[in-house]
Amino acid sequence: MKRALFGIILLSLVSARAFCFDPDNDFRKGVEYYSNEQFSEAAGIWMELYNSGYDNYELLYNTGNAWFKLNEIPMAILFYERALLRKPGDEDTRYNLSVANGLIKDRYEVIPRIFITRWFNHLALLLPSDSWAIFAVCAFVSTLLLALLYLFAAGYKVKVASFTAALLLFIFSAMSLLLSFRSREMVYRNEEAIIITPVVTGKSGPSDGGTDLFVIHEGLKVRAGEKIGDWYEIRLPDGNKGWVPANTIEKI
Repeated sequence: MKRALFGIILLSLVSARAFCFDPDNDFRKGVEYYSNEQFSEAAGIWMELYNSGYDNYELLYNTGNAWFKLNEIPMAILFYERALLRKPGDEDTRYNLSVANGLIKDRYEVIPRIFITRWFNHLALLLPSDSWAIFAVCAFVSTLLLALLYLFAAGYKVKVASFTAALLLFIFSAMSLLLSFRSREMVYRNEEAIIITPVVTGKSGPSDGGTDLFVIHEGLKVRAGEKIGDWYEIRLPDGNKGWVPANTIEKI
């Protein structure tokens, strides 16, 4: 009886929380806090929203601004980077991120990616993964319809036009599908991470007994690879690798 009563009370509390939860209203409360220079309160309510699954560009960008105002540079960089995954061409976010990056200690010469890779990644992030997938499906269906037209059309010019259009749409469909996969991978399976601990020593293996390889500081963007236990193998911007505790990084 007691267990049943406890379950009813718990269910009521959860239902009340779900009923009262209003992401847009909470976001506006955060804006009010921020406007009144209550940056800690703004960051707190926006972090609750983010952790609850409410995730869009405006929330990420403003959360980065709140952390920046609180001089929490690693967290500001983290959320600016997350915001850029939703809106890669936004000048305000890129400018704020460059200012925040100018405040970190570590300076590494970044190994540049080849142009075609950078271009493809930027193109993939211009639209959400679902939008690219819709384009891929629509283009493929149109390809099939044009293929039928090619098979049953009597005129030569119609056959040439339908075949050419079908070929172009098929290429567009395949490209859109690849962009959809890439967009989803970059947003939801991003291996890049931000160092959130003031000082981190990279080890030669996933244990405190490993040889010290390098010392890095908060705010640096790295690439997180294999995870063993409570350790991540990370790659620095210059290509060097080492192991760090999992709680010293936060994935973008």
